[in-house]
Amino acid sequence: MMQVSQTTFNVVQGVIFLVVIVVAAFAIYYFFGSGNVNNDGADAADKAKVERLRASARIYFDRLQFYDGVCSDIGVPNGFECNNNEQAYAVSVSLNSGGFYCADSTGFVGRTATALRGDIVCSR
Repeated sequence: MMQVSQTTFNVVQGVIFLVVIVVAAFAIYYFFGSGNVNNDGADAADKAKVERLRASARIYFDRLQFYDGVCSDIGVPNGFECNNNEQAYAVSVSLNSGGFYCADSTGFVGRTATALRGDIVCSR
């Protein structure tokens, strides 16, 4: 019969203890600390919607040669801000991670620090 020395037994106990600690840390992070994952997912969905609205506004302009009425015709979701006049439009949404995501008729698409507040151009 093979004898296991006390030192080997202590090393195995130490390794098992470390594995348990690491698994517990990952479980705690997964259940309690990964709130940003949900925010990132929601932000990605809202950014994709802004991109879709930008493409729809471009098609609208190509068809009619003006932007007047674009906000009411392209299906802007609740919680998004969209402003337009005959020559321009801007659409924006507040991000869960802070700031706003905005697209406008100048071709700008990206994060901004401020809301549109009635503007037809995204703040840079």
